Amino acid sequence: MRSCQFLSVSLILTAQFCSAVCADEKTDADLKSLTGTWQIVSLQFEGEKRDVPGGDDAHATFKDGKVLVKGEEQFTFRIDAGTDPKIIDLTKSTDPEKGQTLEGVYKFDGEMLVICLWNGMGAKSRPAEFEAKAGSNFVLVVLKRS
Repeated sequence: MRSCQFLSVSLILTAQFCSAVCADEKTDADLKSLTGTWQIVSLQFEGEKRDVPGGDDAHATFKDGKVLVKGEEQFTFRIDAGTDPKIIDLTKSTDPEKGQTLEGVYKFDGEMLVICLWNGMGAKSRPAEFEAKAGSNFVLVVLKRS
């Protein structure tokens, strides 16, 4: 009986360890895929399409755990590719909202990067889908690798 319990506990711990290692490998692979400059091609704010500030020059550069948007606004970021959907958190590094974390989800779609984030207003929550409906407090950003 004890050997069965030991075997069960060992299998559970092994499965959890393997799951964590696989998640870390996915996250490392996604970090490599994220690194570089991405052109911001569309922006939707709570169900409303918006013009991209900066037009064709609008871009985001991901490097060394930081994001520089349009050469001005800076964030640190963290991702977790072991979840479904994958998680991204952007923390503002500059005033006036320094330290505010925008919780979101991301996915790669070919050469596109799709990010849905809490917009920093209203009740704080992480989106579960890639939609920014009216009243959702979410923003949907689509980027294309430069």
